[in-house]
Parts: sequence; C-alpha cells; structure tokens
Amino acid sequence: MGFINVMKHMRHLFPETKETEKISAHFADIQEEKLLSFQGKYNRVFGLTAWYRRNNAQVGDVVEVSKIRERLFDRYVFTLRKADRARGAAVTVPPKMRIVKRPVGEPINFRGLIYAPVNENGVIFLFGLVAKDLGIIVEGIQPQFPDAYGRRRINGRYSSVDIEFKFKSSDYERTYHRRKLLCDVLVCWEHDWTDPPREIEVIELKTKIRELKN
Repeated sequence: MGFINVMKHMRHLFPETKETEKISAHFADIQEEKLLSFQGKYNRVFGLTAWYRRNNAQVGDVVEVSKIRERLFDRYVFTLRKADRARGAAVTVPPKMRIVKRPVGEPINFRGLIYAPVNENGVIFLFGLVAKDLGIIVEGIQPQFPDAYGRRRINGRYSSVDIEFKFKSSDYERTYHRRKLLCDVLVCWEHDWTDPPREIEVIELKTKIRELKN
C-alpha cells in the first residue's frame, strides 16, 4: 500500500511530531531522491508505492532506514533487502548511491534561509520572503514571460506589475535581447547590468535584505 510502519526502535530517527511532515528520501538502489510524508500520529511513512513496484517488493522483504545529517537538514536513506524466496533469508539489493553535491552561497541566515541563492530558483524563494515588505502582492507565477504578475502599492494605491526573476540582472539582457521584452520589475540576487532600460526597475535582493528585519 505504499507505506511502512515506523517500528519503536526506529522512532528516534524521525521528527518528534504528531503532525504530517515531509522528509527527504534517497533510495539506495537507484540514483533518485524524493519527498515522502511522515505521519507522526500513526508512525508511518507514505509515498513508497513506485519504489515497491519497481523492486517487486513482496511480503518478507525488509526496508532498512538510516539518517544522514547534512548541514542543518536530515536525509533518509531507504534500502530494500529482498527475501531469498527459496530459503526465506533476506538479501541486500546492491546499492548504487552517489554523492549529490549541493552548491550553496554565502551564509545569510535570513528568515529561515541559511545560504544565499546560487540560481534563479533561490531568488524566487527569497523574493517570497520579502514581497510583502516591498509592497508587492503576487497574483500568479508562470513558466513563460513574465515569471510573475501581481500588484504593487505605490502612494497608497495598487497598480499592476509584471515581474521577472534572474540570478544576475545581466542574465535578463542575454535572455531577452535587451528591449524585445520588458517587465516592470526585475528581481535578482546581484545587480551587474550596467545600463538597464529605464522602464525596468531592478531590485537587488543582496542589498535589500540588509535593510529589512530578519
């Protein structure tokens, strides 16, 4: 049914909660990671259906769980030991683990974000932490241009605003060939564009977060 019961001797590995929390899981037999749901009230981990099916898991097989501490986060490694159908003994599926390098920026410790962004996704996450401080209400995020749209409060009134996210502001020029597509606000981590169009307001988060309360 796609879950495991967390046995008493394993309970200390998991979060101390009665709620449902997401945990980061790595499967030892493949190079894959995903988020699973840990249900503290019933001591169960959900989200294993695809993994079970891929390995043809059956009654008698054993799931082993170990926890690795990576900086400030916990990572759970799941290993399936398949029972020897003839003898009833469990055998370990050969692991194919690889170390996944996670690049991080300089420490900033800002509102729960430990490290500075190193890509556009990090900029989007950080913007979500400060959008209210900037007087911006996000109404939607989309895969095409512009990345986001919403409203911004200026002099007590709200006006519509198109927002684009880039790690460095100069990435906008390379992507959209300067003036072919214009947004209202360009949000970046580092502002290195020497002469952006005057129609675009550039918000450099590296500078902005120094002005805001943590």
